[in-house]
Amino acid sequence: MIGHLLGGWQINGTYFLTSGATFTPSESTTLNSSLGLTYLTNGDRPFITNPNADRTLVGINVMDAFLLGKIPASTVTALGQSAFISLTQLNATGTVVQITPNDVKYILNGPGAAQVFGTPFGSAGRNIERGPIFNQLNLGFFKNIRIKERLTAQFRVEMFNALNHPTPGVGNNVGGGYLPDILVSDAGLFSSNSAFGENRNITYAHRVIQLALRIVF
Repeated sequence: MIGHLLGGWQINGTYFLTSGATFTPSESTTLNSSLGLTYLTNGDRPFITNPNADRTLVGINVMDAFLLGKIPASTVTALGQSAFISLTQLNATGTVVQITPNDVKYILNGPGAAQVFGTPFGSAGRNIERGPIFNQLNLGFFKNIRIKERLTAQFRVEMFNALNHPTPGVGNNVGGGYLPDILVSDAGLFSSNSAFGENRNITYAHRVIQLALRIVF
């Protein structure tokens, strides 16, 4: 009896731990087309102004905000055409908050910003940001019970993401992907569940346990 209880067990599993995937802060073709069809950086990258700032902090030149229909011409007149405001705050609450380029990590690359910086080419490098880490353990327990010479019952317990770590894009993740929104123009868009650089917008994998009984003959 003891042999039947303690024998016939099998355990296996997989475990992986790795840094998050890299991504490049970008701007959509649709966005820059609305800033002017002849603009040289159509679909290009933003300017990086303070590499030590939080990546979710994005600014925009007032002229670019006006061209996108986000602020009235009176705001441009009041602040001056070379001024910058927080795009993160503008998208999140509609509030105009004046900033300096050093207050944010990125500045949206539009004609207004290009005029201030003296170049139409964004300075954000390729793959300079990372998504969340991958940390997942999958386990399987199997108990083989010999019923007859040619008849065996196998009881199976399988656990996916056994430690229930918030791992993106793998396991039993549904929809969410493994990277945050990469478009700087989406900074602060929390209500749409798609805000630039926000890992919390990712749908994470959860622990799943499944039981099964298999008859082998």
